[in-house]
Amino acid sequence: MTNKKYNIAVIIGRFQPFHNGHINLLNKAASLSDNIIFLIGSANQPATPKNPWDWRQRSGMISQYVQNEARLGALNIRYRPLHDHSYNDPGWIEEVQELVNDCAHSMGRDPDCSRICLVGHHKDNDDSTYYLDMFPQWDYEGTHKTVLNNGKEIDATDIRHDYFIGGLDYLDLVPDSVGKYLLSKFGTPDYVDVREEHKYYLEYPNQWGKGPHVTVDAFVYCCGHLLLIRRGEMPGKGLFALPGGFLNNDETIARGIVRELREETLIKVPVPVLHGSMKAIETFDAPKRSLRGRVITHCGLINLRNDTSLPEIRGADDADKAVWVPISRVVEQFRTRMFEDHFDMIMRMKSLIR
Repeated sequence: MTNKKYNIAVIIGRFQPFHNGHINLLNKAASLSDNIIFLIGSANQPATPKNPWDWRQRSGMISQYVQNEARLGALNIRYRPLHDHSYNDPGWIEEVQELVNDCAHSMGRDPDCSRICLVGHHKDNDDSTYYLDMFPQWDYEGTHKTVLNNGKEIDATDIRHDYFIGGLDYLDLVPDSVGKYLLSKFGTPDYVDVREEHKYYLEYPNQWGKGPHVTVDAFVYCCGHLLLIRRGEMPGKGLFALPGGFLNNDETIARGIVRELREETLIKVPVPVLHGSMKAIETFDAPKRSLRGRVITHCGLINLRNDTSLPEIRGADDADKAVWVPISRVVEQFRTRMFEDHFDMIMRMKSLIR
């Protein structure tokens, strides 16, 4: 092992996919430490045009590149999945700290006595890298941006777009091993499904505009169970979600919540009871929560606390299925099968149950 500036270097990113700009991060980290931790973000997301590859596929892209580079052979690298916490920065920070501590111990290092740095690149006018300022206990080591011949900074969004429209320009922006991997997936059922959804999102603004759009959702809790629907159409076809939809111009948020709930689940509970059981309404407005554009949603907590049995439900309208799920099983069985940020919404609304 060489005597480098730090005991451990940490790199956090989504790597969707691992591209030449990320190589700069890896090279920087390798110059600073022989022990490198990759935290692979958005590990809990289903396959979408924004997150087409799961965390194991992405860590495989990185590890294959490392294996092909003899100069990196002496590095001690760990890969760990990092989940999204859209409305809970402290929870996300805690998970990062726990993962780094765990990896440090597996590397034979005491995290409390180790020199640790966070390697990253602050993007101009982009809130996706603000996390780099969240860890004052570690030194920050920045890299320069990777600029293309057209003067634009390399961007994974552009790479994914080219890939899903059937282009080949992206091959110049990723390592050869990553390019071969992506080509091997071209035309597979998983690729076709995500490509169709990518096309849907491209056409969406032409029909509906870029927003802001206002939507409503219902968090219905009864007898220890949560009411979910499975989406029957794009976007998110086949994914689970809270019942909801767009707010009509002539209704209040509360009325929109109850209307959408009844339309999608046909729940056998009178409208006055649903309104009377609504205990709170929360706003969810993460700027990038939806690929449809700027979508701000309002979620109503409906606590049917007086019921002694689960009301009858049936999927209807945009939902092909409605289910009561034990609240204790949501994390275990649905975390990777939820539409947009609905899992994070559920975690917030769940904390409001009284």
